[in-house]
Amino acid sequence: MLDSSAKIYLLRIDGLTFDIEQLNEQQLIIAGIDIAALSGQSTDKPQSATSDPPGWGVSLDKIELTNFDICYRQQEKHDYCSQFERLKWQGNLDIDLERLGEPTLPAFSRGRLSLEA
Repeated sequence: MLDSSAKIYLLRIDGLTFDIEQLNEQQLIIAGIDIAALSGQSTDKPQSATSDPPGWGVSLDKIELTNFDICYRQQEKHDYCSQFERLKWQGNLDIDLERLGEPTLPAFSRGRLSLEA
């Protein structure tokens, strides 16, 4: 029987550019993904009396990002951009992929984060 989850022990990325655009109060685009459109997805799943098999999830233990930029653009008024040399995360980050359409992000984390600018 499969566990219905993917376990990633290390994610290492060098030279990443991460854009966040706040177009208006309702529209937030992160890395090209319209967050409002995700929360507007249909959640009309029939309720069943029997227990459903567990949904897919992703678990991540370590993240290492080097030489990366983060830019936040707000309604074409402000640009806040920062360059970072290194970000390290070690701990536990769990994401429930079956609940991505919900208004709150189905992610849970606990660990240590270090950031070098």
